Amino acid sequence: MMGCQHPNIAGCQHPKITGCQHLVITGCQHPDIKGCKHPNIAGCQHPKITGCWHPNIAGCQHPNITGCWHPNTAGYCYQDYIITEGWSDVNCKEPVPPDVFDGAEEYLRRNQSKDITFVTAYFNLGKFQKGSFKTYSTQTYYSWMKNYAFVYNKIILYTDLEDLAIKFKAERSHFPDNMTRIFLVKQNEFWAFGLIPKIEKIYKQTDYPKWYPNTVMASYSCAMHVKYDLIKRVIKEKLVKTKYLAWMDIGYFRDTEKGTFSLKPPQNIKDDHIAFVQIHKYVDMTPKEIMFSNSVFLAGGLFIGRPEYLLLLVEDYIKAVEKLIAMNLMNTDQQVLYCMYSPKFSFQPRVPIQRFYSKSRLLWFYLGDLCRESSLILVRKKTKLSEVIASSIFV
Repeated sequence: MMGCQHPNIAGCQHPKITGCQHLVITGCQHPDIKGCKHPNIAGCQHPKITGCWHPNIAGCQHPNITGCWHPNTAGYCYQDYIITEGWSDVNCKEPVPPDVFDGAEEYLRRNQSKDITFVTAYFNLGKFQKGSFKTYSTQTYYSWMKNYAFVYNKIILYTDLEDLAIKFKAERSHFPDNMTRIFLVKQNEFWAFGLIPKIEKIYKQTDYPKWYPNTVMASYSCAMHVKYDLIKRVIKEKLVKTKYLAWMDIGYFRDTEKGTFSLKPPQNIKDDHIAFVQIHKYVDMTPKEIMFSNSVFLAGGLFIGRPEYLLLLVEDYIKAVEKLIAMNLMNTDQQVLYCMYSPKFSFQPRVPIQRFYSKSRLLWFYLGDLCRESSLILVRKKTKLSEVIASSIFV
């Protein structure tokens, strides 16, 4: 149950806990989290459960986890600088960060803020099957898109639907005009959508596996590749004035937001890496094995970096896609990224990846979670955290 408020527990301070099952628990001892007494309640997250989030609270039974959100707890335990970086035994390529400052003087001269500019997009692909049981349509993305009304960051949107552009602008109309830029474009303007005929030919191979829509719908695959087109365009057209630039899927926020929040870089972000979420443990596979099994190593829904490094990533990504197509292989950007950093693919990326991973949060959205928490770190000295939590936490 998303956003449980423990209605029948006096003094409970859990404003938003994914999957909480404490709706009616007689005699809850949680008001200040001293000596929690829920050891044997089905669904309780407190005893000694892997993935618990309360490391340094007196009497709490959540021993080794980062990021507690109990605002009135003695010994508030949010750990500012402890962010778990992926599994330690990853055997993927770890390129040495290049010296990008030669020729990047313009970025270096700028008085850049440490904020993030986000690029997002929606291209009309019609209604399509997602996985075995779901169907996505424009209306699906409309409903998720509304949450951008609460994101207090600069957002650049590209779309081929005028109606969506108008609605997106209206949703963000309460922000200053310079916080939102919208570009109405056509699919045939981009390298990615020009790949449709080649990818269709690959997907029509009789032995090619059917993963909906990844390896069935060539236009969906291209809509994933176009992220890198757009990042490149934003940089080349000098639309970004912040230190960090990020891609964020138009459907990244799936819950109903209720208050304005901002997103800041994670506290320990590495400026010469690109930040991604690591979804699964890395397994050495060939490009064919990766593509055919629809495997995911890094999530493509949100990634963050400095523009000069993102430009290198994009250039490498485009070359990798072309090389994979020549091998009669394709899937989405997530599988391409897996291939790029696999030692079994004869390709050398130039930019290292900073991997973020959590054993106890919803992994696909974990990086956005960290960006929210970084924002809270900045405001908590000025505002009571309990006043910020309800509208800002993203679990």
